[in-house]
Amino acid sequence: MEVGELVQEVKTAIRAYQWEFDDLLFSQIDLELATTLEVGVGGSYKFNVAEVKADLTKKHAQTVSISLVPPRPSATKGFGHPEYAGELFDAFKAIRAAVLESGKGDPPFTLKEGKVTLNFSVKASGSLKVFFGPSGGDEVSQTIAVTVGLPAA
Repeated sequence: MEVGELVQEVKTAIRAYQWEFDDLLFSQIDLELATTLEVGVGGSYKFNVAEVKADLTKKHAQTVSISLVPPRPSATKGFGHPEYAGELFDAFKAIRAAVLESGKGDPPFTLKEGKVTLNFSVKASGSLKVFFGPSGGDEVSQTIAVTVGLPAA
């Protein structure tokens, strides 16, 4: 999977999240990806995200870091609801539940910002596998850090 394809999958999951929820907004998405640099036909270069259990050493891996700022939910509605958002969408819903729960109880606190880092891998089929529970083992791990906050009043 090329880096651009992974970014599109992240955007799809964010779009699905924004379609369903507007009480907790994503203000920034940071990706840190272990990649391989490949030379294609004609000397073109492309970064591929390292797949599950890739035989990859640190000296052969290239790190690609990308910071994205999603548009407001109203700006993504015009693209329609994605048919399938994958495990990343499920992880985003879990982030929402955990962060919103943190502001409840006495004394009441106001959420300023929340940051959650998720580890995932890319399967040989090209789909993302978020590590839920004690999993991951010797798989090549990719990282997505999500910064969230409440909508402006």
